[in-house]
Amino acid sequence: MRLGTIREHMKTKTDFMLATIALAFTLVVGMGLGGVQGGNAVALRAAASRGEVEVVRSLLEGGTSVDEVNEYGATALILACMRGHADVVRVLLEAGADPDLADGFYRLKPLEWAAENAHEDVISLLFGSGAGGFDQLLSNAVDAGDTDKVAELLEMHIPSSEVLSMALQRAIETGNRSLGELLMSFGAVPPPPEILSLNTEILRRYEGVYIDEVGFELEIRADYDTGALLARPTGMRNSLRFLPVEEVTFISEQSDTIFIRFTVRDSRVVSMSFTQSGDTRRMTKR
Repeated sequence: MRLGTIREHMKTKTDFMLATIALAFTLVVGMGLGGVQGGNAVALRAAASRGEVEVVRSLLEGGTSVDEVNEYGATALILACMRGHADVVRVLLEAGADPDLADGFYRLKPLEWAAENAHEDVISLLFGSGAGGFDQLLSNAVDAGDTDKVAELLEMHIPSSEVLSMALQRAIETGNRSLGELLMSFGAVPPPPEILSLNTEILRRYEGVYIDEVGFELEIRADYDTGALLARPTGMRNSLRFLPVEEVTFISEQSDTIFIRFTVRDSRVVSMSFTQSGDTRRMTKR
């Protein structure tokens, strides 16, 4: 046998012996602190951290407590979630591990540890077990403006409409358009626009008849009592009521997809656009 091979063989044997001694020392310390059960809990956490699913299963079947914590307050489930060992996570959850028990140092739950390390299969298992904490994960990603992270989370789980709406409100407040559009694509409903209060002089200047290139006419009158504009197409009896959301933009009481927007030049209204469900007519004031 060549010298290099002998040295490599000796090093491997030495490393194995040191690892064996270290493991034995860990178990002895654990047993000294808490007896056999304490040592088994240490072994369970070590096996969970390393992904040794059969060792974990054997220890649990032997009566080892599933939610015993280490000096940092971390359970076997937390350690497995940190490392992304989905098979171990599944066994621990089946044994009754608490998916909402946070560690004692960072105060993070198993779901948060899995998300922090992007272990999607582990996250799915935790969702299936009814783990909480998703709303906070989503909120953190929204506050950070991380559209990619928000998309990743929503692909795994869609929260309640209330949570989505709160996230959308935050995106609106920070002016994050791409994030807002993403949230709406998953069902978030934008809040109703804030209605302005315009004085009589401003309302009066919008009054008149507007006509488009094919002769379609729209008569606009101001309702000074309510601060709204009444729009009535020629030949129709009933008017649509529009409320101001900006000084030159008014939205229909019937639907936020129906609105009128005016063009003002030198304090004089010259034209308007009438939009209904994406179809827009551009009209000139006669």
